Amino acid sequence: MLTQDLNAFQIDCSRRDEQIRLLLAQLSTDDDRLLSWWTNYFQPWQHYTGDADYQLRREISGRQTNWQIQQNLYHIKKFCG
Repeated sequence: MLTQDLNAFQIDCSRRDEQIRLLLAQLSTDDDRLLSWWTNYFQPWQHYTGDADYQLRREISGRQTNWQIQQNLYHIKKFCG
């Protein structure tokens, strides 16, 4: 998920466990981050051609997606008990 989508994530306490599982499944691993970085490194023209995947890989390699996921998990645990 793009950080833009994660930023607009709506918390629904009636679906708390389902949302937690969804967010945990979206967390990227060290391998995901490394692969995203290398892919962007070897395909720099995608930045200029407006490829949406380039932006997603940049956010993954820069840990923005994981940070936003952790924030959403924190808010679910805080507001949904």
